[in-house]
Amino acid sequence: MSNKMNIWLIQRSEITPIDYGENRLMRTGLIADIMQRQGHKVKFWTSDFNHFQHKHRFKGSKLVRVNNNYYIQFIKSIGYEKNFSLRRYLDDIFVAREFINIAHNSELPDVILVSMPSIELASKVTNFAKQRNIPVYVEIRDLWPDIFIDVAPIFLRPFLFVVNLYLNYKLKKCLLEANGVIGITESYLRWALRKINKKRTINDEVFHMSYLKPSKQANLSKKYIKDCIERKFSFLLEEKIVFVFIGTLGKTNDIETVLNAAKKISTKNFPNTFVIAGKGENYSMLRKKYVNQKNIKFVGWLDKDEIKVLLSKSDVGILPYIDADNYKLNIPNKPSEYLSEGLYLALSLNEGEMYNLIKKNNIGFSYSNNEKILIKKLKDLIKNRHKIKENKKLSFKLFNNYFDANKTYSDLAFFLTERINKNG
Repeated sequence: MSNKMNIWLIQRSEITPIDYGENRLMRTGLIADIMQRQGHKVKFWTSDFNHFQHKHRFKGSKLVRVNNNYYIQFIKSIGYEKNFSLRRYLDDIFVAREFINIAHNSELPDVILVSMPSIELASKVTNFAKQRNIPVYVEIRDLWPDIFIDVAPIFLRPFLFVVNLYLNYKLKKCLLEANGVIGITESYLRWALRKINKKRTINDEVFHMSYLKPSKQANLSKKYIKDCIERKFSFLLEEKIVFVFIGTLGKTNDIETVLNAAKKISTKNFPNTFVIAGKGENYSMLRKKYVNQKNIKFVGWLDKDEIKVLLSKSDVGILPYIDADNYKLNIPNKPSEYLSEGLYLALSLNEGEMYNLIKKNNIGFSYSNNEKILIKKLKDLIKNRHKIKENKKLSFKLFNNYFDANKTYSDLAFFLTERINKNG
């Protein structure tokens, strides 16, 4: 088999290189870019529905050529308004079926990497691959369907318990059909392998969620930074400690505990600013409730350059996850993004992968999602700002060693191609 391969990367809800604006590529987009630069032929499969803007791109399936080695196959979608809803699940079913319709008429790949979630799409992909003897690897990004119980209203949980039995059956079948499993943490990999009572093999591996820091050549000009601050972040000109949250304002984050704490330390004795960047189903409610609080700034959705400017001027990155296994066993995108700019981390959880990472490397603190504990920690930091500066080098070091996307995803690309070359 030639060293140059035909590879399908399948992830149903990521930003793509053709999306409008200066958007940051995420995990699959970065892997696709690395692999096409290595000379492989890459097809990135994703939904036509932009998950972040809640808009259709083409209102139908469409194959888009990025360059000679790289194509994006957009899959027709019905769309949805809420990320956690019946409509979202129906959309997953629809996209999975459309994948099969398109895949039947496509040139077959040498290897497939498919993300889970969604269970529906991942199960269709692994079955398609098995029938055609195509090596396929399932990448575990979330603990679906187990997470559904954590975010559902109490009255729905008995019903979801029954639904989860069905979805777990589909997930187990999907994992059994795969050649290997990739976890974003050791805990995620163990979770998946326990589902199918499988011992870890050389085909099962861990590759952390990582962040692509711009190269030195791509660094922003001083003029752009100055203009950006004046236009969007004028509050950063004040001499205050800056706490920042960048993410989706939805059910998986408890940002209100943070905002209530911010409200209670809004005094001249504790100069601070809390910046909330991003949108989501709770954005309007939260903005209306806290918009008049002087030390809380809602800046909405930001492009990749604006995020870099904001993080470069911030001190502490907030990680306000709900108390669920999906986050306790996880190290999502956000910590690596914060670490890329040397930020100190404030974590809501008091156990798990992120908690251990922070404690072991002395790069932040846990507030156990407790408002009183958080207020005490915040006051402590504001009084001892030198502590953040002293630990900045530790954050940079950890990022460079474990969370640099260029290294992590190059290793993942090598893993996939090496497995095929050895087994092919």
